[in-house]
Amino acid sequence: MISLEEWAQIRYLRGQGLSLRKIAAEVGCAKKTVEKALASDSPPCYKPRDAKGTSFDPFEPQVRELLAETPQL
Repeated sequence: MISLEEWAQIRYLRGQGLSLRKIAAEVGCAKKTVEKALASDSPPCYKPRDAKGTSFDPFEPQVRELLAETPQL
């Protein structure tokens, strides 16, 4: 994703009359990214992802129990 500054720069450069290809070269991103940024009415926002469990989670209680039984490990 692009940053807020890049989003603003893309919109500014388009207002100056630059082509999508020139904007992409100036900002350093793909032409498709420029198209998406111009189509979006609001700047990109990053939302934290929901925490997912790990593959270790089902085994954690058993491992903790084994470690408690053998503290010298």
